[in-house]
Amino acid sequence: MIPITVSYFIKKKDQNQSGIGGPLAYCSGIIATFTGVGVLTAALFGAATIQRFANHPVTNVVLALLFIVMAANLFGVFELVLPSSLVNKASSGSGKGGFIGPFLMGLTFALTSFTCTVAFVGTLLVVAAQGSYFYPVVGMLGFSTAFALPFFLLALFPGYLAKLPKSGSWMVSVKAFMGFLELAAALKFLSNADLAVSKGWLTRPVFLSIWAAIFLIAGFYLLGWLRLPHDAEGVKPGWPRRALGVATALAGIYFVIGINGASLGQIDPYIPPDPYPGKESASGSTAGFLHKLKWAQAVAQAENKPIFINFTGANCTNCRQMERDVLPRPDVSQELANFIPVELYTDRQSAEDNENQKYQQELTGAVTLPLYAVVTPDGQLLKKFDQGYTRNAAEFVAFLKDAHNSSPQVASR
Repeated sequence: MIPITVSYFIKKKDQNQSGIGGPLAYCSGIIATFTGVGVLTAALFGAATIQRFANHPVTNVVLALLFIVMAANLFGVFELVLPSSLVNKASSGSGKGGFIGPFLMGLTFALTSFTCTVAFVGTLLVVAAQGSYFYPVVGMLGFSTAFALPFFLLALFPGYLAKLPKSGSWMVSVKAFMGFLELAAALKFLSNADLAVSKGWLTRPVFLSIWAAIFLIAGFYLLGWLRLPHDAEGVKPGWPRRALGVATALAGIYFVIGINGASLGQIDPYIPPDPYPGKESASGSTAGFLHKLKWAQAVAQAENKPIFINFTGANCTNCRQMERDVLPRPDVSQELANFIPVELYTDRQSAEDNENQKYQQELTGAVTLPLYAVVTPDGQLLKKFDQGYTRNAAEFVAFLKDAHNSSPQVASR
């Protein structure tokens, strides 16, 4: 949404629609959508329904198509224009009509970002679904205002660009480069849809191959080795554009390196996990975790141990970060040996995942991911860790120790 925001308000400046009103209307659309629609939907349908909507394959495919259309627009394939009758009507409305477009852009932005932000607002929405509205409204208002603030500044920024004597051909290059970023974002939404139905079409190697191709082509374009039909003739790239082109091409090479399994650092949580979710072994266990609660309960009763539940999601970035940075640590693994670990997915479009999500909400009062709970073999909640991703591994170890020490199995020894 960053390139969409900047390019949209650049056009507004080009049309002499300056001032602070447009950015304010844009951010008002974001705030109103998060605060009003979010809380209202949670109150009517429940937080779990919102999460299912955010992770539904149809939702993500539609958003991917939207980003592809935006990319084509930035490449100059076509221009998005309103019918002349609507334009004339809006013009006759003067200042009043000028705020409708930015407000609707903000509303679209908020709906688009629901797939990324539902993990943060899930707890507030659960409270709303349970009949309490004051704190959810205040919380959503604070969240949406802080969320909208950077984009308010981005919306103001084109005003300074518009004051430049001449935009020149560099603006065409900026829009085209943003188009490549839109394609990369579209692939992420398609991956979300693929993970939601567990098809396994966009696995990590396939995903990274496409991303590598997008970034390499974008880098070659910035270096002037490739041209688009609307590029000006005879324009040589300057050093800033060349530097960005080299960096973009190196990013493409970086993704190529990750195809064969090499770690990509902080990028890893944003790409399909390896192994692909749902590809667990016939025994129902991957990396020491069971994948059926009833199996974990049977083992826990046989071994007289509490159960450690990892409520996770195929599209949960914070879950991937925890599973990469925290859970494999030796001190954490040592404590996990005191439990029967089970991994329950809650965001894929299956009856099992829906049951897991319902169980999570009933057990912990939240649908946010990741969430970790320790229960007795008969299902009594002992402790929960609902802080999501944490860099403080010692805090997580302390949670495991406290949960283990409070279990009846330990107390009876």
